Amino acid sequence: NYCLQKETPPHMTGRVFGIQSTILSGVMIGAPLLGGVMVQVAGPSRIFLNFGIVIALIGVLGIAFGRVLWPAQKEKSDSSAEKARTVEVMEGS
Repeated sequence: NYCLQKETPPHMTGRVFGIQSTILSGVMIGAPLLGGVMVQVAGPSRIFLNFGIVIALIGVLGIAFGRVLWPAQKEKSDSSAEKARTVEVMEGS
């Protein structure tokens, strides 16, 4: 929600949050149904194992390629620090 509020232009707020609410409602209805079908087909232990492996792989990939996937975070903090130094130098002169 924070990211949506921060990045959404004011004139698009209603539309964006409406879409988010619709998607979340669909997930809340569909996830238990899909989970139940998957458990009936493959069994609970196999489903938990498979999802655990997938989540672990996503985590490892996020850690391994974090700098490639999210380079803007470091650049933003660097540019903010540089701007602050520039302001300090200009105010000091």
